[in-house]
Amino acid sequence: MRPKLFKLEDIFEDYEHEEDMNVLGASDAASFTVKELLELTGEKLEVSAEDLGYHDVKGEEQLRKAVVKS
Repeated sequence: MRPKLFKLEDIFEDYEHEEDMNVLGASDAASFTVKELLELTGEKLEVSAEDLGYHDVKGEEQLRKAVVKS
């Protein structure tokens, strides 16, 4: 089974890292940090403020260069 291409994400992928491009939309909901998410449960834990949102999925430049060389 091959799911259909999510065209909005495809468009964002093409343009979201362009220097002069302002993408005035998003396809995801506002994200929480780990701390904010745990606060919703009422737990009192010391945790990172790590963002749970989307990040660049192309990988680190050094890793990509190493893959190309292999």
